[in-house]
Amino acid sequence: MFDARISDEVTSLTVTASHHLLNQGGSPLSRERSDAEGLAITPDGRMFISLERQHRIDEFRNRQTVQSWPIPRAIALPPNGGLEALAVDADGTLWTLSETPIRGGFPLLELRDGEWKERGSLPQSGRFLPVGADFDASGRLYILERSNQLWRFQSRIRRINIPTEDEKDIEILWESALGEYDNLEGIALLDNPTRDIHLLLVSDDNRMPLQTTQVLLLRLGDN
Repeated sequence: MFDARISDEVTSLTVTASHHLLNQGGSPLSRERSDAEGLAITPDGRMFISLERQHRIDEFRNRQTVQSWPIPRAIALPPNGGLEALAVDADGTLWTLSETPIRGGFPLLELRDGEWKERGSLPQSGRFLPVGADFDASGRLYILERSNQLWRFQSRIRRINIPTEDEKDIEILWESALGEYDNLEGIALLDNPTRDIHLLLVSDDNRMPLQTTQVLLLRLGDN
């Protein structure tokens, strides 16, 4: 886990600290339990992280695990195709999607008061897979998706109303060209004084020498 500071002009990102995530006993998470993907912070300041391989959502306090919720057993996912996207709504309910499609869509899961519910499915479209998510103040869910073709990445943002089973409720807001950016996996909506939508996107270099960590600020028109 890293703390970072972004300049006012969003021209640079400076890592200010790094920390191990800890288990309930206070020791660093083992390698097989530490594949962290999505991050969500509730309105009251609780921090949740979705993790792959041993698919689950964990709550952390001061970087230490407080509680863990494995995904429902009925949802079978491969080790590296789990809960990449995680978001929290205004009520503190957690929402997540698997990176792996099931029956032509990505199950939309809700975790509230420790109980899982499946709340529909995001239809698969093209080669894109969900990797990040965040809500706006109106309760609409923004989903960052990624396609990888021979280590050339393409990204897309779709927005949906919750809950939805109607493809008419799904909008494509932005799509990059193949290879235009690196492996964008994180998304956050930023507060701003205008009605434009400001989105912060962050890439993961996978510790690969041919990749790079990028920070991208998108400003979309009034929506």
